[in-house]
Amino acid sequence: MSVAVVAPAADPQERAHLRLCGMVTLETIACFAIPAIALMVGSVYSPIFFLAALADPESGWRPLALFVLGMAGFVGVGRLMHLLWNGPQPDARRWLTLSTIACGCGASLLHGATLWMGNAPGGVGVELPIVYLPLACTAHLVFLTRRSLFR
Repeated sequence: MSVAVVAPAADPQERAHLRLCGMVTLETIACFAIPAIALMVGSVYSPIFFLAALADPESGWRPLALFVLGMAGFVGVGRLMHLLWNGPQPDARRWLTLSTIACGCGASLLHGATLWMGNAPGGVGVELPIVYLPLACTAHLVFLTRRSLFR
């Protein structure tokens, strides 16, 4: 004879919060999938980026800047997701969260400017998943965590 363990029913607000957090997490994964893959490949090539920046200071810094700013941006997105899942509470290090998010937005805009100025093939088809979707998702995350960030 087995005994079934029944979890206590969560209140409707908690269930709604968990449902919202789950949907936003799926949105974040979808919007940051391609930039995450690009940063994983960039982590393999980061020593080459560093040597290229030393060899050619005028144009060799761009891949290294994209990599460093992009990694900082991913830390910021992680902090925003942490704030979202934990509910509205004051963030003691909001300056760190906002500065890492600014670094990530800077990386995205720098990459967009590189694509736009260099007349890269693909146009919007390339820019959409790498530039615009992460920026839109970041703006959505900042909006959802505004009570924690701006108290």
